Amino acid sequence: MKISRVLAGVCVLGISSAVFAGTDEAAGWTFVPSIGYQHKQLNFNQSFTDDVSLPLNENGHKSNFTVSLPTVNLSLTAAYKKVYVVFKYEQSLTEGTVDVDETLSPAHSGPAAAYYLNVPGHETKVKRDDKSITVGMNVWEGMNAFMGYMEGKTILTPEPTCALPIPIFPLCTALNLAADLENEQRGDYQQVYTERGPYVGVSYGWQIASAGTLSASFAYARMAGDFRDNYIINAGDNHFDFAGDSVGTSLGLNWTVPLGESLTGFIDLRQQKYSMDGKDHATPSTKFDAMKVRTDETMRGLTLGVQRFF
Repeated sequence: MKISRVLAGVCVLGISSAVFAGTDEAAGWTFVPSIGYQHKQLNFNQSFTDDVSLPLNENGHKSNFTVSLPTVNLSLTAAYKKVYVVFKYEQSLTEGTVDVDETLSPAHSGPAAAYYLNVPGHETKVKRDDKSITVGMNVWEGMNAFMGYMEGKTILTPEPTCALPIPIFPLCTALNLAADLENEQRGDYQQVYTERGPYVGVSYGWQIASAGTLSASFAYARMAGDFRDNYIINAGDNHFDFAGDSVGTSLGLNWTVPLGESLTGFIDLRQQKYSMDGKDHATPSTKFDAMKVRTDETMRGLTLGVQRFF
């Protein structure tokens, strides 16, 4: 297939179609599958506050960590003349493990205090996946405009952490929420942060002779976010169920190099940021009714891959 024109690639929140090549106007549809390996670094920060000042509140409870996640990057682009559609999926290949830097509120820093994630010095497992669909159009020379819908999910699985066993019972004094579920044999405790919703953006590409194409992009998203866990034990239902607007931006830089008549390689550098301010609305729980959580994610990814044109 003869490649006769190149449109700037799309590197946005959760998507990276790299650069795709179209055919002559009369050639009909062009399909471009791609596969890539991404080295992703995730920085995750949370802080819990309350609406009112109570003697025993959770104000000041914070956690943050940075973890590296090897990730597979799959996409399929369908292009017709100046219009294209991109289906994209990213999945971490293994669970990252990290020692979470977590601090407790002053009111809950005593010997019986429980960490939401994990006691410093113990590991939490981290997974991340993203999926999206993008519709775009070449509007002028190397300029593209696009819009789409995405869903991103971060899953945290902390290691159950206990103090010395209670002498009378075959249990332990829980130092984090995961230990309670382990005591009651309810499976792994998990926290899940999700953002889903629409985004819009623009990109521009510069074709540099036969050396390839350089493109840059910017995108903005306003989505629905939620942060939940599965903390339901015999003593009651006190699970997290925070929800609120999640705002995100993405900056991308992409370079493609021809490897043959219908094959190209690409390098994609991307930074994504998501921020959510959520309130808890779990029922019948009243433990977190007056609380808010601020969640900030920053992801930086370097992707190497190939794509083929049909």
